[in-house]
Amino acid sequence: MTILGKLLVFMVLLLSVVFNGLVVNAYVTRTNWKKMADDNKATAQKAATAVGAMQKLLEEQRAISAESLSRAYEERNQYMDLYTKEKNAAQAIRATLDKSMADSRKDSTTQIAAQALVDSLQKQVDGLTTDITTLQSKNDELIKSAEAAKISQTQAEIEANAQRKRAEQYADQIRKMNELVQQYKQGGRPLAPGETLSMAPEGFRGTVRAYQDGYVSFTPGLDAGLTKNATLMVYRLNPAPKYLGKVLVTLVDPKEGVGRFIPAGGVRVGPNDLPKPGDELKAD
Repeated sequence: MTILGKLLVFMVLLLSVVFNGLVVNAYVTRTNWKKMADDNKATAQKAATAVGAMQKLLEEQRAISAESLSRAYEERNQYMDLYTKEKNAAQAIRATLDKSMADSRKDSTTQIAAQALVDSLQKQVDGLTTDITTLQSKNDELIKSAEAAKISQTQAEIEANAQRKRAEQYADQIRKMNELVQQYKQGGRPLAPGETLSMAPEGFRGTVRAYQDGYVSFTPGLDAGLTKNATLMVYRLNPAPKYLGKVLVTLVDPKEGVGRFIPAGGVRVGPNDLPKPGDELKAD
């Protein structure tokens, strides 16, 4: 074999070694990435499982909050009863102890036995004292838990009452507006027999809230000194100042009022000549 052939064989051998090294490196790299992806997937599944468990635990805690409060009160009462019984037993033992001490002084022959009884009774008293202390500690903890639960329940009741009160206020406002609408629809002549026009308070200023079927609702009302059968001028400032007509007040309450719209000139007018929300009112 010539030198050129040997060189070619050596180069082929060298390139095969390099290629095998690249193949091995690619395989190891791909294996590492796959392992990392599997680890991340397992971690994500564990996190999802933990989140589900926490949500389930939260729902269970909410479901048993009322039951826990009731159980806490029952346990507190049980511990108080047990505390009373233990205290009475301790007092009885103390009385027996005192009686034994008195008897032992009278009869010297029974002094040793009495002393043994005294020691035994003293141990019982000490044990009962420890039990009473433990029961008192548990009772204090139950009282604190019950008070905390009661505070949470009270806050929830306050919020519920506030929501209910707001709902009742909204319902009352809707009822009043419906009554006003019915009264507007039943309205006829500007003034009933025997009624007379009244003057709006000097400097009165108001704002149109709505217009429907020839009637204008506006603010303010009685609080601003306005009375029924007063006349107001209604006008628009934008895009250009414009006098629209008058409003004869037919209904008024402390915060708002309603009046019959009388167009300027007493003729039919177009949509742009009718009062709109935001138009202004002032004393005639």
